[in-house]
Amino acid sequence: MGKRITQLLLASLFMVCSLVSSAVAQDGGTVTGTGRISVDNAFVQSGAKVTNGSTVATDADGDAIVDLGALGKITLRPNTIVKLNLSANGGEVRMLRGGSVSFATPAGVTMKVIMDEAKRTQIAVRQGEVEVEYQNKKRTLSAVHSRGYYDTKSVTSNPAKGESVFTINYCQCCFVEKLNP
Repeated sequence: MGKRITQLLLASLFMVCSLVSSAVAQDGGTVTGTGRISVDNAFVQSGAKVTNGSTVATDADGDAIVDLGALGKITLRPNTIVKLNLSANGGEVRMLRGGSVSFATPAGVTMKVIMDEAKRTQIAVRQGEVEVEYQNKKRTLSAVHSRGYYDTKSVTSNPAKGESVFTINYCQCCFVEKLNP
C-alpha cells in the first residue's frame, strides 16, 4: 500500500511540474530594444510581451532582444522576422525574413532554427555546439568556429554540450570574414 501511494504521489508531482514548465514556455517573455520593433504585426515599445506563437520583427532601424527566461535569449538585428514556437525545454524559431539573429541558450535547452527559405548562411558558434542541416547533409559546428553554408535548412543547439551561443547571418550583407573569439 505504501509503495502504491508513493508511486501516485510521484506521478502527481511529475504532472504538476510538467504543467508548470509548459505554462512557463507558453507565457513567453519580453522584447526590448531600439528602433521599430513589432510583435504580431503591431509596433511595440521596449518591454512588450511575447508569447508562444508570436512573430517578432525588426525594421531597418530595429535591434531587439527577446528574453525567454529559462529558455535563453534571442537577439534580432535589423530587417529580421522570426516566429516563436516554444516548449518546456526549448523551441523552434522560424526565420521568416533574413537578417542576423543570435541565440544564447542555457544547458539542457534545445533551440532549433528553421530557415523559411533555404539559402546561403553564415553560422558562428562562440560557445557550445550546433548541428547544421544543409544540402541534405548534417554537420556539427563547435565553438569557436564560423562557417558558410549553402541551402541551409536548420540549425539546432546541442543541449548536452552546455550553454550554446551562436549567430546565424541569413543575408549576404550580414556576413563577416572571421569569428573573433
